[in-house]
Amino acid sequence: MGVPGRKPKPHALKVLEGGRAARRIERQGPPVKPPARCGRPTSSGSACQRRAGWGTDDDLGPCKAHLGQDPVDLADPPAYLPEKAKELWRLLAPDLIETDRLRTEDVPAFELLCLSYYFAIFAGATMVKEGITTKDRKTARKHPSGQVWKDNVTQYKQLAVEFGLTPSSRMRLQLPAGTDDPENPWKKY
Repeated sequence: MGVPGRKPKPHALKVLEGGRAARRIERQGPPVKPPARCGRPTSSGSACQRRAGWGTDDDLGPCKAHLGQDPVDLADPPAYLPEKAKELWRLLAPDLIETDRLRTEDVPAFELLCLSYYFAIFAGATMVKEGITTKDRKTARKHPSGQVWKDNVTQYKQLAVEFGLTPSSRMRLQLPAGTDDPENPWKKY
């Protein structure tokens, strides 16, 4: 049986995210320094913010993408996905790859996100066409696709939070260096 309440956040994560204004981060264990970043230029001209670590211990080296060791082209969806799921993949993957929220090891979870989207859309379309209730001998019951829709919408939302695709999860993300807009008049607020 689990312990009630929120899961405690690891100290290293607290240090990397920074403390809240109302509380200080208590020192727990050895000091933690942020991970080294690749720093190689990207197609947009900014420095790559992926974690370094493909070199020797003395020189961490570039990230996996800049070594050319990324065997999976993440921008292309797997062939077995239905067309609606592929459309979602093509819509979301470029931004997720650019901001380092989609890596090779994240592909299975991202496939589930796209499939959950597809099944929710399919079940929703079925209910629109057939109605939200079905007639049994004497009674009307809710359509079986309603439960399929509900389950997949819930699964999609949970996975979307993991990839930072909801408004609240995007607010918690740290943006890569250099993304501040110097002309933004709201920045001072």
